[in-house]
Amino acid sequence: MSVELHALQALWSLGTQHPETARRVLDETGARADDCQDVEWRLVFATIEERVRRLVPLDVVTLSQSLAEKVHPSKVALAADYVVPGSERERLEQLRDSAARRRTLEAMRAVAVRLKEGAPLASIEVDLRELPQHVAGAKVRVRSAVGDTLRLVDSAEAAWRSKQPLSLATGWEALDGVLRLTPNLHAIGAHPGVGKSAMVAGLVRGWTHRGVMTGVLAWEDDALDMQQRILACEAELDLKAVQGDRATDDEEKVRWSAAAIVRADAEKFLWVDDAHPRGTVADACASLRVMRAKGCRVGILDNVSCVRMDSGRERHFELESALLALRDTALELRMPVIIIGHLKRGQTSADEVTTEPKLSDFAGAASWERFARSCCGMWDLSDGEPGLVVLKQNAGTKGARFRVHLRASAATVTGLELMPKTDKPQGGRYSR
Repeated sequence: MSVELHALQALWSLGTQHPETARRVLDETGARADDCQDVEWRLVFATIEERVRRLVPLDVVTLSQSLAEKVHPSKVALAADYVVPGSERERLEQLRDSAARRRTLEAMRAVAVRLKEGAPLASIEVDLRELPQHVAGAKVRVRSAVGDTLRLVDSAEAAWRSKQPLSLATGWEALDGVLRLTPNLHAIGAHPGVGKSAMVAGLVRGWTHRGVMTGVLAWEDDALDMQQRILACEAELDLKAVQGDRATDDEEKVRWSAAAIVRADAEKFLWVDDAHPRGTVADACASLRVMRAKGCRVGILDNVSCVRMDSGRERHFELESALLALRDTALELRMPVIIIGHLKRGQTSADEVTTEPKLSDFAGAASWERFARSCCGMWDLSDGEPGLVVLKQNAGTKGARFRVHLRASAATVTGLELMPKTDKPQGGRYSR
């Protein structure tokens, strides 16, 4: 469903059940008919709003009669539907935000056209300064957008002068040549047992060793599990030995002790939240803000399925709202946020782990495509190592495939190797 339809249903729900509240929410959110881009939705919104403001009772028959020959009956029926109580304000705010973004974009495009046509730079500067006055209802957002753009230019210049990239390097050269972890929302999805946890441990190990402050919301596995994986990799020990807190000989004891010393220094650059195993989206965003305040340059949420959603709402809408909140938080904090998630189960699961995933395999794929800056999928190459494919990346390469090298005993990633396009590992499948 569109943002516009969601907003109409919200207004209808409030208007039929709590008319005075509906009128107040309209005033507080600033939502209005002109925020709808679709002409028919605009007419429906205006008709409902007019009755809400006059506190006239709403009913489907009267609404249909008022809009006869103007709006298709099916649209009227869709609009006159109820939503989960408590979500109405959010839906109207989303409509307002969507409209503000659209108007801002239109105004900026007009400025871009004038710039391309050779308009004097002095007049372009005036246009930019006056932009908020030309975009009705979006003054704050436009100022923010212009400010963000200018800050981005400043950041780019500072990065150029200091030779520091704007994106965060993973430390794996092959992957860094393709994937850009910019301050935004990024996703890694796979079926259980393919290697997501190993991937997380490998990223954390690399970043903390390089002095990159890293935050992890360990909501699927606790902090101890991840630390044991990393320690086993450092000591070149079997993970089971580390988990069992035992070494079989003196040599292993020495390696274990040396690894512990190495990790003790690196642990200064790691902050783990495993206190909310079934936290809400609000908990996740709050934890990310704490991470940033502690100096973290990247945040990892493992796993999105552990986030407690509003059970009274449709699942796809819950996911969309969660990803939007996490995306906005990543942008607000100016740091990459990596979301780990499971892929959808197919009709038959016998070989799904050995089949290269597609973006449509993500649960709620449309939401991931809309809000995630990049999406990667993992699958089993059937030789003891996973594969990783870049399924989506805004303004970047997609479709690149990598072999993920594991230290099998530690279940931790040690490196990635770019696979040729024609490479088809035995036992695995490609879906082009």
